[in-house]
Order: sequence, then C-alpha cells, then structure tokens
Amino acid sequence: MSTLSAEPRGTAALLVNAQGQYLLHLRDANKPHICDPGTWSIPGGNREGDETAREAVARELKEETGLTVPLEPFTVVDSHGPDGRTAGRIQVYLGAWDGDADGLPLTEGIMLRWFDARTTAYLTMCPWTQQVIDQHQVQWAGTRTSATPPAEKPGGRACPMSSASISTWNTRAGSCSDSGIPTRPSGRRTTTSSPATASGSPRSPA
Repeated sequence: MSTLSAEPRGTAALLVNAQGQYLLHLRDANKPHICDPGTWSIPGGNREGDETAREAVARELKEETGLTVPLEPFTVVDSHGPDGRTAGRIQVYLGAWDGDADGLPLTEGIMLRWFDARTTAYLTMCPWTQQVIDQHQVQWAGTRTSATPPAEKPGGRACPMSSASISTWNTRAGSCSDSGIPTRPSGRRTTTSSPATASGSPRSPA
C-alpha cells in the first residue's frame, strides 16, 4: 500500500486564536448528501485525485475561509459518511490565526464564528469535532512549552509554530507563551480594521 493511499481520505483544520477560541463552521442543514448537516464543525474536506492530506487541507481551508496559514498534523479521528454508517478517518491539522471571522468569505455553509471550548457544550456540535477540541484542551492543560513569537500577516496574525508549540499555545493567558505579546481578556474577540484575503487585498464579507 502506498503512503498516499494509507492517508485518511478526510482532512480538517483546527484554527485557534490568541484567546484560545476555535474557528467553527456551521454546516448546511437538510442536505442528506453531506456529513453531519446542521452542526458546528471545522473547515475541511476530502482529498481529491492524487492529493496528499496536507495538500487537501490547504486547498479546503483556502476554498472555505480564504486563509493560508501554517498547519501541522495534530490527530486522526474516526468519522461516518452521510448515511451514518460508512466509516472514515479524518486527518486533523492544527494552526493559529487571529482575525475577524465575520470578514472571511463564505463559500459554503451558514457562517464562521469563534467559540471558546466551554461554549461548545451549548452548540449542536459535529461529534468528531468536539472530540478534537476536547483532545486539544487536554494537551493545552497538561503541557507547558514556549512558542515562537507570531509573525504579522494581513487580516490577522498567524503563528508559524511547530506541532508541539501550536498544541500547547497558552489559551488562558491569551497569548503565545513567553512570546512577550500582551495578554488579552478571554472574553474579547480579536478583530481587524479591514477583512483581508491571504494576499492582503480587501474583501467584503460574503
């Protein structure tokens, strides 16, 4: 079996901001041909053709949010197809981005929003997405490592960190650990003066 065929067919991107919030995507409801309709999930989709999982998740993130950010493998989770029976696997990648979710383009689904982990208990969550967030919370709570200071990017801030430093980014402090970035109150959402694409040109909300 080739390395490509051994990779999970599904991919997804878990993006975290400086407040420790997760970028969630509300999926369309009443569409029987999609997985987990009407639930809050994270951006992603299946590999196409001879794509690798990394290539697929970068493409899906760009298509669904307009973002291009550094991503590192985080975990693999089990999932089910639209029929609720067909088993599948999803390779989840982890990244960091600070920006205004309202300013992102919306090419499918209902909306994109930032939520902290506690709020997900009150949302209709995609089961495997909740599993991924719970796993990330456990790692954050149990590990203490420093992170590379984030680099400024148009429309927000992406932290080009390793998988270890991304997964241990300090949610409670509201900043990259030991990076010298001022902390922010956990209830305050980061916004930007104007929404931007990955290339920096202005974009009106969809």
